[in-house]
Amino acid sequence: MPLVNGKALTRHELMRRVGRLDQVAGVRLVTLGDGIERGVRVLEFRTGTGFVFDVLVDRSLDVGRCELRGQSLSWLSPTGVVGPWYAEP
Repeated sequence: MPLVNGKALTRHELMRRVGRLDQVAGVRLVTLGDGIERGVRVLEFRTGTGFVFDVLVDRSLDVGRCELRGQSLSWLSPTGVVGPWYAEP
């Protein structure tokens, strides 16, 4: 059962309080659109517990942004998420 404000709720109780489950938790596929990040696909995960993280699909499923209740748990390069097509053999 998920905890919402410290209270355990069944799925039915939770759905009575929100219109869609993705308001609380979910996964979304997005594509970055600027600079050297253009075209990189990212899966954005939200667990509903304050833990959010990104999985970089086109970077061998690397973990990108990772946060717990707004506090960063990951190091991100100043260059951002560089598309793998910029790598030179």
